[in-house]
Amino acid sequence: MPSRDDISRIFNKFAGQEIAVTETSRTITIGGKSQTRTGARLADPENSVIAEIREAAAEAGLRVRLWLPGSVGTRDFRPDRVNVHVEKEADGKYRVAGRFNIG
Repeated sequence: MPSRDDISRIFNKFAGQEIAVTETSRTITIGGKSQTRTGARLADPENSVIAEIREAAAEAGLRVRLWLPGSVGTRDFRPDRVNVHVEKEADGKYRVAGRFNIG
């Protein structure tokens, strides 16, 4: 599996690239109390930047787990998976964050 240095070398070129994201909001009721949860999803599931990230990961023998704001995931560790974080910047645009890790 790729080392931490390999991960940085492979994926840092994607850091800062803009991703089209649709913000989501839903209200859930638990125990009689309503809560509004916000999150995000890719505006286009075939996003070219994400496709390039997946291709680079596949070439390194990795799968991609994409973390958008509000994402919920398991705590399982997978040595064959790279976590890619997308964050909303101060200008309101979503970009690939500059942190990538195995897990």
